[in-house]
This record gives sequence, C-alpha cells and structure tokens, in this order.
Amino acid sequence: MKEIAISGSDGIGKTEQIRLLKSGQDDRFHFTGRLVDYTDRWPKVDPVKEFNWWFKEVRSLELVSIIIGALNSRYKACKPDKVNVHDRGVKMFKAVCVATLIAREQMDTEKAIDVVEGVFKRELEFEPIEQDLLFVPNKEYRNKIGILSEVVENRATSYLPWQNRIYEEYQVYLVNLVNHFFQNMHPERVVSVDACILDVQNRLRTLVSSILSSQIPHLCGNLQKVVAFGGLSECGKSSFAQKLSSDCGYVRLKLKYFNEVTRLRCAEPSQSDVGREILNFLQSHQHITKASLESLHGVSLPAYLKLLFGDRMNIVYLDTPKESRILRTAKALGVSECEAKASVEEKDEVKISRGADKVKNIADTIFNNGDEDFEKSFSRFVQTV
Repeated sequence: MKEIAISGSDGIGKTEQIRLLKSGQDDRFHFTGRLVDYTDRWPKVDPVKEFNWWFKEVRSLELVSIIIGALNSRYKACKPDKVNVHDRGVKMFKAVCVATLIAREQMDTEKAIDVVEGVFKRELEFEPIEQDLLFVPNKEYRNKIGILSEVVENRATSYLPWQNRIYEEYQVYLVNLVNHFFQNMHPERVVSVDACILDVQNRLRTLVSSILSSQIPHLCGNLQKVVAFGGLSECGKSSFAQKLSSDCGYVRLKLKYFNEVTRLRCAEPSQSDVGREILNFLQSHQHITKASLESLHGVSLPAYLKLLFGDRMNIVYLDTPKESRILRTAKALGVSECEAKASVEEKDEVKISRGADKVKNIADTIFNNGDEDFEKSFSRFVQTV
C-alpha cells in the first residue's frame, strides 16, 4: 500500500491543491477524507463552536487521543491497491498537537513534544509509511498576492479578540513545529508556494509522478492567456470579446454557463468552485490556447482566477465614461438620450450592488474605452493585453 501525505501550515493552500489533484479522476488514487470524518468524538459544529471546543473545552490530552484515534481509523480506511492521498500526515498532526498544547497550557516546547510523542507511541496502531510532501510559504509571493488573498479569504465567521489572539499564537508555534518535525525532509519533497495555484499544482504532479514512477499529466499545459472582462453596462465587454474571437483567435467563454454548471454540481457553490469549473473546462479542451471570459459581476471570482491562473489571467476593467455608455445605449435601442440614461443607471445600480465596480481595484488592465472609433479603440486595447 502506498500513501502520500500533503502537509503544510494553515492557509498554505494544501486542501486546494488536493482538490485539483483529485479533479483528474485518476483511478490510481484514493483520496481520504477530512480527519474529523473518521471519529465520532470530534464534534461537527460551526467554526466558532469548534474553536471553543478545540482550545478551551476538551481536555488537551483527550484532544491528542481523539486525533490519534481518527488517524487509526483513516489508516484502516485506506485501499491497499491504491495510492492513498491524505490531507496532512502523521508528522503534521504531531505538530498540530504540540502547538495546541503550548497555546493552551503554556507548556515548554520540549516537554510538549515529549508528551505528544509519548501518546502517539502508545496509541498509534500503525507504523507510518507516508511519503511526505510539504508546502512552505514564500514571503515575497505572499506579499505580492496579499490583496487578492484578502478578497478570496474574506471570512463570514467573526471571532472574538481572545480567540484571534490564541489562534495567532498557535500559528507561530505551528510554523516552528513544522520545521521541527520535517527537519529531515528531502529538499525535493518541499514545495515552495511562490507561484499561482496552477503552477504549484503542476509541480505537485511532477513530484507525485516521481514517487509513483508513472506520469501524472499537467493541467492546462497549452493555455497561454485568458482575458476576463469587467465593467459597467455598455462599456464594450461583449464587443471586445467578439473582436478578440474574430480577429485574434480567442475562444469566447460566458461566465453564466459556468455558474449554471457549478450550481448543478453543488447547491451553494463558492467562487472557487466556479473557478475550478473553468479550469476543468480548459483542461478538457486542450486545443484552447487563448480565451476570453465575460462578464465579471463581482470581485471575489476574478481575485480567485488571478490566484489560480497567475499571469495567464488578465483581468480587464473597461472604464468607459457614463456619457459614452448612454450614447451607445440610445443608438443601440433607438431611444432618446433621456431614456438611455435611465436604462444605464438602472443596470448600473444592479451591477454595483453585486460589486462589478470593485473589479477595477484588482484589475491588471484598466482601459478607457471612450468616444473614439471602435476599430482604433480595439487596436489600442490589443496592444495592452
């Protein structure tokens, strides 16, 4: 039986990478579930209640035993004829347990390590044979994507100051303990998160291929560029997308289609679910090297797409003056400027309520598509993308 454990500190992106590795539907793999799903002793509650249980209510050593029991159950659920892929391995959960003891009990680090190692020695029912892969943060890249990450990670859950303080302390301890438990990791098994999600995923696939001595295909190897359009009504999104298709060979994609498909797959899809649907589509259509995507109605999806595709993704905000948009509406509908103004303002109100105007804050390209001739405007636009 083979096991691969993908580990790393909280927020590093390991769960997302496992989802993408899983998306290939390769029957050589068996992806194990969340550790919480392998025990009845770990309450299934909302994040705030889970936090209180983890850091306050359950006894510290009982928590360690619960984690070990879940690891035992996960091991028993592995499939002997498959490559079993885990979200965090035994070493990572040792680090989690020690960091929790220190944060809760203010225990000395060496003593906490000895305590946790002792409980694992007594209660772990198997000898770990996991092939460890460790994701580590890159400070320079994290700073570079800071605004995008804040948009995507905007949590609906609110924590109290004391909870935030404990969690921040826990994170510091956890980083140090990851360094301790993985200090003998071979450098080739350490993945620096210094690039977009797709690039890191393909590095992961290369590593997994080397472990299996069998090729795991990269994702979207032929993809060169995706131009995603945002902007208010009558700013020129559809016209530019059509022109990119007819003159520059871009395949025109509609966001509405991906939203509908994603809703068929899950009842309450997240923006990252929609983003992965777009990636899966592009992976399934390898002939697509350049594509346009319209229209971006909020800021969360384009932020995630930029994190996902990196420089392959160009977020474009068409910043067209309101007067120009009114004139275009009047001409297109054959109505007076007064009627066109009312129509534009009504549409703008809806789009702004969805955050369409905020796309400008994270756009790679802000293009003024004003009063000039369309052909000249498009020619100028192509030079920017």
